[in-house]
Amino acid sequence: MKKTIYNTILTLFLCGMIANVNAQQHNNELFVGGLMYVEQGAAIYAWGDVHIDGADAKLINDGIVELEGNFHRTSDATYTDIGLGELIFRNDHVNTSEMQFINGDMTGQNAIANLTIDNGSAGSIFSLMGNVEVNKNFTLLSQSTIRTDNVSHGADGEAYRYELYISDPNPNALNLNGRFIEGRLRREVDLGNTYTFPIGTEDVQIGQAEAFEMTFNIIPTNFNVLSYFKDMPSDYNEQGVACNGAYLEKVCELGRWVTEPSNNVGTYSYDIRLMPGNDFFNACNATEYRLLAENIPVGDCSPTDYTANNLGEMSYFELVGLGVALDIELERFWASPEDDAIQLNWTTASETNNAGFDLERSTDGRNFEKIAWITGQINSSITTNYDYEDVNVVRDVVYYYRLKATETGGAYEYSPVVSAALGGLEDMDANVFPNPIKAGELLSFMSVSDGTLNMQVFDESSKLVLRKGFETLKGEIINTDLSRNLSGGIYTIILTDDVYTRRSMFVFSP
Repeated sequence: MKKTIYNTILTLFLCGMIANVNAQQHNNELFVGGLMYVEQGAAIYAWGDVHIDGADAKLINDGIVELEGNFHRTSDATYTDIGLGELIFRNDHVNTSEMQFINGDMTGQNAIANLTIDNGSAGSIFSLMGNVEVNKNFTLLSQSTIRTDNVSHGADGEAYRYELYISDPNPNALNLNGRFIEGRLRREVDLGNTYTFPIGTEDVQIGQAEAFEMTFNIIPTNFNVLSYFKDMPSDYNEQGVACNGAYLEKVCELGRWVTEPSNNVGTYSYDIRLMPGNDFFNACNATEYRLLAENIPVGDCSPTDYTANNLGEMSYFELVGLGVALDIELERFWASPEDDAIQLNWTTASETNNAGFDLERSTDGRNFEKIAWITGQINSSITTNYDYEDVNVVRDVVYYYRLKATETGGAYEYSPVVSAALGGLEDMDANVFPNPIKAGELLSFMSVSDGTLNMQVFDESSKLVLRKGFETLKGEIINTDLSRNLSGGIYTIILTDDVYTRRSMFVFSP
């Protein structure tokens, strides 16, 4: 039999009243309107919700508060303990078919020392409707999903409004029993320890749980890391990656691990290891994988090891699946405005197992949709010309196009992006790729007309560092080596011919 002690000063209500909150309610709720103290060794069992309500309400928990419903704290009420208290959620009787949640901010002086979720079978949801800090231990005993919002945001971990903060730097302070945090997780970290960030999204395509580990070699004091996982970002870079001396194409990239430091004061260094779920690999037909940091390759190519060491900045990481480039040689690709349509043309020098092309279009240069399928030649050793007229266009809109060339076996790769507008090309940006570019890679761009094309490259101080000229055909893919002329940094490239001047910015990493 549990020992229950109610030491109540001011007002304590235990009844079937319905509180004035915008959330589901249960009978037999516990309302704390004054001071309630649960001493060490004592326990309270609430057959419903617990409310700490009002400026005079204060729940001091040095024992155990166990509830079958939800936990509510108004912004002027107080929950506190000295590190001994435990808040336990179950739903064996009252809440068996409903989502349980914590409603209200539970950080700082209102942080929970020990939080245990033991509320049902796989598929049940426990939601945070406010930021929650746990300064001792967070334990998940059930197969529930911890969601840092009251609604799902699908595959976009950044959109979740709240976060779970584990403020104890003990690596074992978070125990999720093989489950994951759907949304945003923050962890306090310390020197020499390895911390697991079991984050994910509701999107079953990417396997839900996409964990990673960080080990810190150098770290400032009082340092923590916020993390979340996102599905395919809108600025996804489709270009290939050098791997073990070969240039391989990206065949899949299903998400992004985002890390944000608590502050940028002081120096830190860390190692990272990505641990994606099995569904990630089931969706990828790749021979190698490589870890990218902000689209820059780090670590080594490997079918099994996804690590990078001694990193000094945080932002986002991607794990890309790589495969051999398709044997479809694209020579030219261009887009031209003609009357009330945009004419697309492309030329291949040879094709091997080429089933055909998806022609994709975008109005922002990032988010593309298929507008047509053009059948390929399967196998060809001679020049083949293709064309398509896009009539579903309006004036004063820039349209971006790319080709998705698909082999008969299902492998595919993307072309460079070209653009056109019914109003003309004069004010449009140049499309250069890859971007960022590393030493040893060729910078590529498309000519927009026949004749002489002049290229100028300026550094961040607007100093001209490189000038080249090319004799080109319209739509020709130009490849040029910048490695001997540039150091690391951000550059502006200006492309000029007899008609147009186009510019763009790119990042060069030596």
